[in-house]
Amino acid sequence: LKPAAPFTLTVEALDTLTGEWFNPLTNERIAAGTIAAGSREMNPPAVWAGGLVVLHVRTAKLGR
Repeated sequence: LKPAAPFTLTVEALDTLTGEWFNPLTNERIAAGTIAAGSREMNPPAVWAGGLVVLHVRTAKLGR
């Protein structure tokens, strides 16, 4: 696995999405904000620099 690094996320969704960063080693979560259609630069949380990070993206309608 590669350490966390910035990347470009391209979304082709009709609805607004929400994102959440997840650290699988500590079970910590940090909100990534709303994500609209198009391309967006995503930067993993600096506090987890070099570690494992997952970006979980879901529709804002779910509210979970």
